[in-house]
Amino acid sequence: MRRPPPVQSQATAGFASSGPSLADELQGADTSHALDELLDAFQDRVARLKACSGSVVKLQGAEINVLESVGKAHDEMLEAMKRDPATGKSRVLERYGGDCDRVARMRSLLESVELTGKRQGDRRLAEALSRCETIEGILREAGLGKDLDTAQMEFSGALRAVVSEEPQKPQRGWRRPNGVPQAAQSAVRAGLRRAPTVNQVGCAGPPRGADRGGGAGPKHQVSVRTTALIEPKLDVGLLNKLVLGLNEVHVVLDMEVNPPLPKTRRPLIQHQELGLPVPDLQRVVFDKSKKTPPGASVSACAEKLVDLAEVPAEAAVDTSFASESPWWNQKVLVGGSETQLNCSAVLQGQFELEERPACFTSALRMRVTCRLECWLSGPGSALFVEDGEPRGPSGLATAR
Repeated sequence: MRRPPPVQSQATAGFASSGPSLADELQGADTSHALDELLDAFQDRVARLKACSGSVVKLQGAEINVLESVGKAHDEMLEAMKRDPATGKSRVLERYGGDCDRVARMRSLLESVELTGKRQGDRRLAEALSRCETIEGILREAGLGKDLDTAQMEFSGALRAVVSEEPQKPQRGWRRPNGVPQAAQSAVRAGLRRAPTVNQVGCAGPPRGADRGGGAGPKHQVSVRTTALIEPKLDVGLLNKLVLGLNEVHVVLDMEVNPPLPKTRRPLIQHQELGLPVPDLQRVVFDKSKKTPPGASVSACAEKLVDLAEVPAEAAVDTSFASESPWWNQKVLVGGSETQLNCSAVLQGQFELEERPACFTSALRMRVTCRLECWLSGPGSALFVEDGEPRGPSGLATAR
């Protein structure tokens, strides 16, 4: 199986900027304050971009300025995901947690950028949205999902109201009315209102659950294909002990939707790469004197909930899943006998649909499960089991 491109090459990629680097700007400064200023400048440039739609010359300059802000936003989010050497933790919760307003504002700004001509395919916007998606996933895993949904709903409406008018001087600390400068409070109160819920407007969409259908439009077929890569390490320790190490499984998800889903605030992620940690297999010692693990075999399971798409309330969806399950083996000599370590993985996917009535959408997700088996086979495997019978390729005892 060909190895998928490593995630690290994407994670370490940055964007060149004509001004000072993000690290230089944040060095010695309060990072939260610097992030708010970055968002203020970004919002101002988005508003100017909207105002220049009638002039080709002005529009080109505004697009260049907006893309510079997009690049800085990307680099800031990447910087927040790096681990602090002092604590060993990322700075995501410190910079984007709490009420989740900053990441909600970041997403709303990125999604409001509309480019023309050759700049429509600029990678910086898609890469920045991908970083934003990663940060949102971290916040949801930290238990801030409800705060994030509320902030996204509020800031989406607020920013649409602001960027549709003439550019305004950015107001530092664009938040809910608490503590906002007096000059900005009227704009905040006008824009940061909750959208009506389904019950308030009295419209009920089709039933939403794991098996969804009955919408007025076409039925959308969501197909997900997964592949995986396992790269265990095998060492021969003292007294011919075999030491297996497998930290994680590298999983690749590719998704197709036919016909395409209607456009929503959260774009469809067609290709994702993720690591599934496997703590139970980080260090496994096959000990021939203790005959452990029993039967010279060990198993483990790893899983992760992955966001796939934001589905409008009225859309009808069918889902399908396919996978390619990898295997791996390596031969060593133990006591002069050939011994083979085998590893196999089976991928499974279960779709879930989480309703978000306040946004009139549902989050389509998939719980990816990887079940792993590792076992010894060959003549030397007899040294590691109680019955002294060598194991065959399937892990079952074979007659000598």
